Order: sequence, then structure tokens, then C-alpha cells
Amino acid sequence: MQSQGQSQANRFNLDKFGMSASLLCAIHCALVPLILPAMAAFGLGFLWSQEFEFGMIILALIIGALSLTRSFRHVHHNVTPYLLLGIGMAIILASKFFISTKWEFIVLPIGALFIVAAHWINWRLHHHCAVSGHIHS
Repeated sequence: MQSQGQSQANRFNLDKFGMSASLLCAIHCALVPLILPAMAAFGLGFLWSQEFEFGMIILALIIGALSLTRSFRHVHHNVTPYLLLGIGMAIILASKFFISTKWEFIVLPIGALFIVAAHWINWRLHHHCAVSGHIHS
């Protein structure tokens, strides 16, 4: 069984990873259209493939669900991070299925930034609860 400190360290790292991955996704989505020719020349064209993008979307959803659920159930009981994750995922999926590809480089980073916000708020709520030492019923 993990101690409280180990659990908090693992929680923090999962949110940190989620924030980092989502920020990289936002940067990727914004910059790839500008540097796509160079990426192909260096053999990095796969970073613009549908398979890679859907893999990243699934990874973001898994990391988000694990991170947010753990904190929600055991610490803060606040649905705000879930709402932000859901909005971010909805924006990303809408951009993939309903929005013209010429607008993806604007819309996708917005969705990714909502996911970053979900992890950041989740981390802040978790940190606040851990520092103040109060317990939620």
C-alpha cells in the first residue's frame, strides 16, 4: 500500500505529464502547418498523420481520466477539471470531424489549452487540499 506522500507525488507527476503533453499538443497543432515541408524532409511527416493525432487524443483522454478521477475521488470532489477536460476533448473532436482542416491549426490548440487548464486546476485543487490538511466528506 502506498503512503500518502507517495500517492501525492504520483498524482502531481501525472498532472505534470498531462499539462506537458497537452502543451506540446497545442504547439504541435499550431506549428505543424507552418513547418510541414521541413518535417517531411527530416522524416518527421508521421507527426502529421491521422494515426499519430488520434493516438495523442486517446492518450490525453486516458491521462486526463486517470489524473482527474484520482484527485476527484480521494481529495477535492470538484467537477471543474472534468468540465474543462470535456470541453477540450469536445473542441478537439469537433475540429477533427466537423471543422474545415484549414482551421485546425487554430481550433486544436484551443482544445489542448482547455486540457492544460483541466490538469492545472486539478493540480491546484489537489495541492490546496494537501497543504491545508482539510478533509472532504
